[in-house]
Amino acid sequence: MGIRVIASQALTDYSAGRELGVVEGGTVGECLDNLTEKLPSLKQFLFDEKGGLREYVDVCVNRENVFPDPLKRTVKDGDELLLICLIGGG
Repeated sequence: MGIRVIASQALTDYSAGRELGVVEGGTVGECLDNLTEKLPSLKQFLFDEKGGLREYVDVCVNRENVFPDPLKRTVKDGDELLLICLIGGG
């Protein structure tokens, strides 16, 4: 079954629709590593030079915000990750 990854509107350039794919992993970090293996162009957008999530990327697991340390959050088969690109403006 795997973990389904859904993207906010700002990330749909990386996929044909809102779903980015189904990935495997035991943590959010492992799932995102698996995702960026499938979609390499997404890696630079999601991660900074030190391997952490960029400050404008927010992650929800089953519609619940994951904070702090989102990459360490455990996930299980059937969970859904939602990637949100935080956009500012005024």
